Amino acid sequence: MTRMAAWMSHRPRRVWVFILLLSVAVAFLVDERLRMQLEKDRLTLLNTDVERSAVELLALTLSGNLMGSVVMLGLIDPDVKRDALAQSPLNEPEFLSMLESVGNSHDAEGVFVVGTNGVVRSSWDNSGKPSSGIDVKFRPYFQMAMKGKQSVYAAVSLATGRRAIYFAAPVVSESRASSARIGAMVARTGPESIDRMLTSKSDLALLLSPQGVVFASSRAGWVGFLAGEPTPERLKSIRELKQFGKLFETRQPESLPMAVDPGFTWFEGRHHAVASVRVPWNDPHGDWRLVLMEDLTRTVPWSGRVGKLIATGLAAFLMWTLLLKLLRSHHAQEVAAMKLQAYAARQEVSARHKSALAAASLRMQQAKGVEDLGRIFLHEAHAILGLLQGVVYVYPKPGCDPMRLVASFARDPQQSVELMSGQGLLGQCALERRVLMLNPPAGYLRTIRSGLGECVPDCVIMLPILLNDVVLGVVEMAMFGAGDEEESGGMREEMVAMLALNLEIQRRNRDAEQLLSATAEAERIKAGQLVFQQALVDTIPYPVFYKGVDTRFLGFNRAYEETFKTEREQLIGKRVLDLDYLPEADRVAYQSEDEMVIATGTTVRREVPMPYGDGSTRETIYYASGFRLPDGRPGGMVGTFIDISDLRNAERKLMRISDVGFHSLAKSCEEQIRALKIEVNELAMAAGRAAPYTVESES
Repeated sequence: MTRMAAWMSHRPRRVWVFILLLSVAVAFLVDERLRMQLEKDRLTLLNTDVERSAVELLALTLSGNLMGSVVMLGLIDPDVKRDALAQSPLNEPEFLSMLESVGNSHDAEGVFVVGTNGVVRSSWDNSGKPSSGIDVKFRPYFQMAMKGKQSVYAAVSLATGRRAIYFAAPVVSESRASSARIGAMVARTGPESIDRMLTSKSDLALLLSPQGVVFASSRAGWVGFLAGEPTPERLKSIRELKQFGKLFETRQPESLPMAVDPGFTWFEGRHHAVASVRVPWNDPHGDWRLVLMEDLTRTVPWSGRVGKLIATGLAAFLMWTLLLKLLRSHHAQEVAAMKLQAYAARQEVSARHKSALAAASLRMQQAKGVEDLGRIFLHEAHAILGLLQGVVYVYPKPGCDPMRLVASFARDPQQSVELMSGQGLLGQCALERRVLMLNPPAGYLRTIRSGLGECVPDCVIMLPILLNDVVLGVVEMAMFGAGDEEESGGMREEMVAMLALNLEIQRRNRDAEQLLSATAEAERIKAGQLVFQQALVDTIPYPVFYKGVDTRFLGFNRAYEETFKTEREQLIGKRVLDLDYLPEADRVAYQSEDEMVIATGTTVRREVPMPYGDGSTRETIYYASGFRLPDGRPGGMVGTFIDISDLRNAERKLMRISDVGFHSLAKSCEEQIRALKIEVNELAMAAGRAAPYTVESES
């Protein structure tokens, strides 16, 4: 030790050089350790990012809206099933319109149905070149569909060399996923959405097929490259698949200029982190791989490390602070990964619940009556919520007691079939319009029995069936446990809301049927009354007509037709201005008079000459009277003609006869007066007096 100290004392320059060299070596060692740690952290973040990107990729493809539409069409659409079974004409316009709407809604390039034999049936393609008649039974997406699985299949077209992504789902014979597969429902899109997603990711992003072929990349020039060594056996298997068109038919594929195994690799003289994750597209040849690469010289620069090294050398405190930050960063990454996994799990559960609720809603909509609707609701509540026992009471009309039991599930025979508002807890639930949940003590609930045993439910839930704050009825459920109350409560409320909506639809359908029946009966009675009224009018011997508020003829009696030698069908809907057998001046006068009579509701009576259908003009008494509707508005007018020609002729003849009789009577009186004058004169002369009268001679 002394000699060493002496040596160091005598040779300070060498000591300083040694210290300097040792410090540099320690600095490089610390820098290397720090660099490795930072790169590992970046790799951890990249692994989290690639997992998140895989979830995003699945959301665009296998779990996306387009796949959901394809699955639902293959599951429930009757037209798709008939097309797959070749029971409908090929490329029927209405069916193609539906396929086009599906394609346009999801930016798909083509949508088509594949029959059981693997041949494309009806097909819509935005290029105008449908795929009908093409045999695709060798395609993996068709084979997976016939096995009852959904799949995403990425390939390169043999004809155009363009990349395409196929979304395929089985077409089943019934509305159950487990029923027989009768074909496949397929949609085709371009790779643009995947390309955009990869471009927005890390420095380099690749989507590799199970065979290691680059299908999509953030560098467009790498599409068709091969990860790893292109051995003859590997190239042969790739070419036999025909999945990548003619990319490998005439040329040796190029290999990627770097390894894509998870970890670290060198590329273009820079150190890169590599993270990959499997993408389960249900490809029969294996899972696809999503690879992300990050340039570590950009994310872990030398300048940043120098600052940390200086800080570490100056103060241990800062170093421990840096370590703490690293630990926190690592923990944040783990928390982010756990949250991502939990989010994915919640999304999966939510998707299952939404699918179950959608299926339940569809079944409720197909109910044939209120009782059938209640039965379907309880059945679905048993399947989705775990209901063990339940009843549904419904008002005959909202608020009209008593409620009637329309459906039950495992009901006790002693259960009442009628329930009043406020009667018991269930009736109180309807009265208060709020949910009641009970966790009753032992002995409160009846035992639920089955063929294998018996049990007592843990809780009872009573819910009002509400629609727009109107109580339509109540539901009572018994089950083993409420589970996650937030989740199960939301599903219960959604199911009861669907029940309320369908109850209202059933009520409106029933009211509509009753209204239609009543309307039909009223129409029948009205038709009978019209026939009777027409027969009654036809028995009147005088011409009768009636007009609407627009002065157009509405009807006539038989006497009118016979008088004017016409048929009612020829005149109904016309105005008096349209009657050619009347003089024009008379028509204008009659039209003005009709408008006045209808508007004022007055009566007109006068004698008018009327040209009859036999060519004669008769003297008539014309009557016209306006009438009003029950609300006081003008309704029309009624008119008639009475032929008084014979009466007038008789009067004129009587007048002539009266004139002749008067002259005869006057002559007779004159003769009698003359005779009396002669007699008076004779008496006067006999008495010796002068005659008082002068009697003219007969001449």
